This record gives sequence, C-alpha cells and structure tokens, in this order.
Amino acid sequence: MFFVRDIHSTDLPQVYEFTVKLLKHHIGLGEVSHLRPVDLANLFREGILQGLLLVQSENVEVHQLSNGKVEDGEEQAVGYMIFHTDISLQRGCRGVFLDQFYIEPDYRLNHLGSMMMKALCERVLNSNGHYIKLLYQEGLGVEKFYSKLGFINQTKNDPGLHVFEVYGPSKFQTFLEQESSFKLENSTYPESQYDTPHILVLPFSQIPPEGNLGVMSWYPVSQLMNVPLENISPLGAKFVIVAENLPRTVHPPLHSATNDTRIKTLGPRFCLFLEQCSVCSWLGPMVNFSGFIGDTSILSPEILISRVQAWSRASPSIRGAVWEVPSNLFSFTIDDKPTEMSPFQRTLNRLNIMDDTRREGWNIDILDLSEMRKLVDTKEDPFPT
Repeated sequence: MFFVRDIHSTDLPQVYEFTVKLLKHHIGLGEVSHLRPVDLANLFREGILQGLLLVQSENVEVHQLSNGKVEDGEEQAVGYMIFHTDISLQRGCRGVFLDQFYIEPDYRLNHLGSMMMKALCERVLNSNGHYIKLLYQEGLGVEKFYSKLGFINQTKNDPGLHVFEVYGPSKFQTFLEQESSFKLENSTYPESQYDTPHILVLPFSQIPPEGNLGVMSWYPVSQLMNVPLENISPLGAKFVIVAENLPRTVHPPLHSATNDTRIKTLGPRFCLFLEQCSVCSWLGPMVNFSGFIGDTSILSPEILISRVQAWSRASPSIRGAVWEVPSNLFSFTIDDKPTEMSPFQRTLNRLNIMDDTRREGWNIDILDLSEMRKLVDTKEDPFPT
C-alpha cells in the first residue's frame, strides 16, 4: 500500500537523490544541482522548507494509526514534495509554494499524484492557507495533470505572468556587480523633470491594520545602498511602495535641504509590489518580486538593483532573483511576438534579466481555496494499493 507522511531528517539523503532525478528530467537545466545535500538538510532544519514523502509499505497498521506521520523500516520511498510558505499581494493572503513534486516513473498513472496533492491541500487548509502555487516547464506533459486537479494557469490566463530570472551564483554575482554601472548616488531622472524616487518598505507581517505607520519613513533610492547591516530588517516578506515626484509640501526630501519652490507639473507616480524569500531546491534561497501594481515605468535599474542588494546584504546565501511580471505590461501581435517593449521590460532587458517563460517555458499555476476544498472532499481510497 501507499502512504503519504512528513519528510524526516533521515529521509533527506533519499530526497536529495530525488531532486537530482527531477533536475535531469527538466529541459536545459543541466544535471548538476547548485545545492549540496548539507544545504538542503539545513533548509529543512531551519524550518524554511517542509516536505511530504510518498512511501510504499505493507505495514498498514503503523501508517493508519499514525495518519501517515511515522516511518517504518520496511517502507520504500517512491515520491516527494518540497514546499514553503508564500504570500500573495493580490489575494491578500498566505499560501504555499510547491517547489518540487516528483514520483518515480514506475509509480505514475496510479492516482498517486492526486493522492499526494490531496495530502498537501489538507496540510495547507489546516494551517489556514488559501492557495497552492507552483512553476512547471512546458514540454514535460504535466499541464493536463495540474489542470485536472483544478489548477489555473496564471501565465496563459489573466494576469499572464511571465517569469524573469537571474538564476545561479555566477549570474547573480554578475547582476550585483552592475551597481557601479548605474551610479546609484544619482537618479537617472533629471531633477528638473521628476523628484528623486523614494521607497517605503513595510515588513509584511507588521503592516498595521489601521494605517498607523509609526516611525516608518521614506528613503531615497541612493541611500538604500548605504544602510548599515544592523538596520536591515530580518528576512521576511516586505511590501514595497516606490513613489516619484512626491510633493515637497507633504514630504521634504530626506537626502538634501533646499529652498527650491518650483511647481511640479506632474503628480506623484506610484508602484507597489511584494518581495519575499523563495527557495529553489536545486539552487537555494532566492528573492522573489511579485504583485506589481501601478506605474511600473518608474522601476529604474537603480531601484531593481538596490532591492536585490538589500536582500543579498541581509542574507549572503541568496543565489538568485525572480520577477513575476504580468504580460499585460507588454504589447503583442497576433503571432504572440512582442511588438513594443514596456519601460519595465526594457529595464529588465537592460539588466540582462531573462524572460524564462519565453526562453525555457516556465508557467505559473495556482490552486485556489475552493479547488483545494473540492480536492480534499474527493472520495478516494486513502491508502491505495
């Protein structure tokens, strides 16, 4: 019989072997993981990653009595899931990002995938989560499987999310070294036209319910690169507001004193987004930027680099960055070719941030609250043979 239980520390050598098999199964990713076995073990030990293991065992009584939480000496692992907490700005709630999902080839097509997903849904619902999010690569034959389970493709449907990435230690280091090329002490926007862009960063878990922001302050982009390490917030999701051309009567600039009383011809422009730590089990921790709302044209190279730098300084273990960009920011022809780049897309390209949805076929899927409940309520044998 088959059972789903938690991944324990003693399972991690086997789980690591599974991650390498899954890596080789994908297209264009190579065969060598950037993550060592000890790195994966540390991510579990620190509680950043969690996981479920699919096992085959004849010791039915042990698994039934423990609700699949206990391992036995005669079981055989045939599949796994690795996941971590995720936050959605648009949905205004927490969920789970399913980083990896694998079942050995000889055990597929036996409803075991549905069994594992049902177990994950139960876990998410019991922890008051509202969705499951995942990435999959086109060409691997999994799209119909996820669709049947109730997942909605967020790349091919609204909002048309594309995955832009800086992936891997060497590419990430090269990205960070671009700082000197853009001279973050100076805005790319002339003072005569726009005010210097400013950023307000709110720890997501500390956003007050009634709008009292206390001592939280706006900071010029140029100052973000000089914040002492001890003043950087601990790793955790952050809600970021970028504003340009803030009225001086409302907010005197923090970076300089001036008697300039020129009237601005343009009102303030704002862009909001969420940044949080995500984990790729082939790479390690990454910083994820999502939920873009407002005028993304004000997201200059300085701003993008400064936000990644802030995370890298707070956690040197960060090895990559991901931007989930709605495709409605782009213009397309009937043959799905971009006809005109948006300012945000031009900025991403300028920084050599690749659209891996177009290059490698990565899609984003979401299983929402109602579909999770529906899957959990499906009447199936909880212990298939």
